[in-house]
Amino acid sequence: MLDRYLAWTFLKFFLVVASIILALDVLFAFIDELEKKEVGYSFIQIFIFVCLTIPSRLYEFLPVSSLIGAMVGLGLLATQSELIVLRAAGLSIYRILLPIGVVAILIGLLGVLLAEFVIPKTAPIAQNYRAIHVGDGEFLQLRQGNWQKSGEEFIFFKAVDQQGALHNLFIFNLFEDGKLQQITQANRAIYNNKQWSLYQVEKTRILGDSVESEQAPIMLWTSDLTPQTLMRGVLAPEYFSITQLFSHIAYLKQQGVYFKSFELAFWKKALQPLATIVMVILASSLAFGSLRQSSIGLRVTLGVIFGLTFQYFQDMFGSMASVFNISIIFASVFPMLLFFVIGSYQLKRAS
Repeated sequence: MLDRYLAWTFLKFFLVVASIILALDVLFAFIDELEKKEVGYSFIQIFIFVCLTIPSRLYEFLPVSSLIGAMVGLGLLATQSELIVLRAAGLSIYRILLPIGVVAILIGLLGVLLAEFVIPKTAPIAQNYRAIHVGDGEFLQLRQGNWQKSGEEFIFFKAVDQQGALHNLFIFNLFEDGKLQQITQANRAIYNNKQWSLYQVEKTRILGDSVESEQAPIMLWTSDLTPQTLMRGVLAPEYFSITQLFSHIAYLKQQGVYFKSFELAFWKKALQPLATIVMVILASSLAFGSLRQSSIGLRVTLGVIFGLTFQYFQDMFGSMASVFNISIIFASVFPMLLFFVIGSYQLKRAS
């Protein structure tokens, strides 16, 4: 009964905090979409788009919601002297925190499920849905296009639709010395039977001091690229599942393409369950320490500050890893390790 009571106290406040943060974030996102509303983009379409982004928004706020929920829940128990009674009954701090830790692990597993199975489905649907209704209703238009590398070919395409067809495609072939050999331009490319059919094709060959052009209504093109690979190139790394990130990193390494942003997203997602547990440890150390008699408002404020600080540390070390060639694993683990050491030290002092 005691374990159930402690677990429910934490879970109850976690759900309340997560709901409030999510509601505010969705509201701000809705207002932001209304401000940049374009012709043909209706109120209902904005609502549907924002609803499709809810899983990814909830996923981002799981650690900070756990932090604030634990601070408020345990703080309330401390204010009502229930923690003091439990300690007087002979229970150690770690025994009291055991059921709360179990709930934190379950929240971490919820994050894994969202990252692996839900967000990779809803994020592309949301992006395509918005692009269809904001754009001309046919395809996902990229502002600056997208570059891919396949073997010795460099591919640029302006847009990709929901069926994986490419629009405004350019294929650049280079000589071994890096000089341009050939440019193939196609209005559209459709993938079928492990090869691409190019439509309205114009091929230009560089022959020393002269140029030779060839036009064709349709032409076949064999490439290792698939619609799935190209769609991944369009989506931001945070919308990939953990397994998709792992395979895509291997593909980018094979192609010799920059992959650190995807590696950073991989480790951030893989370690997020641990981040949730670390946030609960930090909150527990404060509840048993100097904040045990503080008001709920102060606890919420400090929870937000610590949560944002942790988030900023993660983002800062991620950027430093990209710029200064620091290990991605170190950049992902260090902020978590720092907060874990602080929380563990404070818990040891309290016990």
